[in-house]
Amino acid sequence: MLGFSNLTIKQKLIWIIMSICSVTLLLTCAVYITYQQYSLRQHRVQNLSVQARIIGDNCKASLSFDAVSDAVDILKALRAESSILFACVYTNEGEVFARYQREDVERQILPPAMKEEGHEFDDHYVHLYKPILLDGERIGMVYLRSDLREMQRLLHRNLQIIVLVLVAAGIVAYILTRRLQRVISKPILCLAQTAQVVSEKKDYSVRADKLGNDEVGVLVDAFNDMLKQIETREAELRESEMKFRTLYESSTDAVVLLDENGFFDFN
Repeated sequence: MLGFSNLTIKQKLIWIIMSICSVTLLLTCAVYITYQQYSLRQHRVQNLSVQARIIGDNCKASLSFDAVSDAVDILKALRAESSILFACVYTNEGEVFARYQREDVERQILPPAMKEEGHEFDDHYVHLYKPILLDGERIGMVYLRSDLREMQRLLHRNLQIIVLVLVAAGIVAYILTRRLQRVISKPILCLAQTAQVVSEKKDYSVRADKLGNDEVGVLVDAFNDMLKQIETREAELRESEMKFRTLYESSTDAVVLLDENGFFDFN
C-alpha cells in the first residue's frame, strides 16, 4: 500500500476504477462459465435420457421374447450419435442382454454392474441408467456411456469468446476511465497547482478555479477564502510597516526599540 499511496490522484483513480471493473467482469464471467457448464451437463443428461427411453421402448419386445439380435440391431442405431462410446441393455436380473461399442474405440469396454436409475459424471464421461418398464414393472435397464468432448469443446469456445470480451471490455474501460477520471482529478489538480504557486512565490493574490459545486468546490471556496484573508493581513502588515518606517526614519527625536529578548536599537 506504500507504493499506492505515492501515486498521483489520477493514477489512483484509474487503478481503483480498473480494479473494480476487472473484479466485476471476472466474477460475472466465472458465474457465466459455471452456469454454462451446469446447463450443458443438464442438456447432455436430458438428451441421453431421451435416447435411453427410445432404446428401452424398442427393446421391450426383444427382452420379452429373448430376441438378442433385435436388441443388438436397435443399439447399432447409436452410431449416429458419435459421443456415445458404449451402451448395453440389461435383463431385470442385471445380466448383459445386448451391447454396443463405438467402432473407433479399440479397447474392449467391460459393462459396469447394473445400478438404479440415475446418472453420474466423472472426469471424462457421463454414465446414465434408465429402466425399461412394461405395464409399470421393470423388465430391464439401459446403460449409456457418453464422452464429454462436445461439451468441453463448447466450453473451450465459450472461454475463448469470454477472454476476447474481457480484453475488449478492459481496453474500453481503461479508455473511458482515463477520460472520465478528469471529472474528479482536474479540480483537485487545479487546487494543488494553485497551492504550489502560493507556496513557491508567496503570491496570495492568486485564486483556485472552482469547477463545480461538489465537495471539491466547497474546498476550493474555503481555500480561496483563506488566501483572501492572508492577502488582507499581508496588505495590512505592509501598510503598518510602511507607516512605522516612515515615522521611524522621519523622526528627529531619539527612538529606542526593544524586542522580546530585551535587545534594543535606537535612532
